Amino acid sequence: MSNATSRWKVKLGRKARKFIQRQSKDVQRRLERAISRLEETPYPAGYKKLSGHPNLYRLREGNWRIVYFVEGDQLVILIVKIASRGEVYRNL
Repeated sequence: MSNATSRWKVKLGRKARKFIQRQSKDVQRRLERAISRLEETPYPAGYKKLSGHPNLYRLREGNWRIVYFVEGDQLVILIVKIASRGEVYRNL
């Protein structure tokens, strides 16, 4: 059983980091708030498991989708992709 005070470590993949850097400050703040929610739990309100991909989930933030991989035994979340709804599921 997980300790309630445990915080998850969130790592940004290279593509996710570059995507955030290219956005306006307002969008950056929104994405950073969504990512900080993942530090509390990998399953925040609005998350969805992606079918056909074990341990791969998505979180919706406005028009953006944050796709992440959960390593439960290590309390690590790796954000692999951030993109608009129309593009996020390509090349997963």
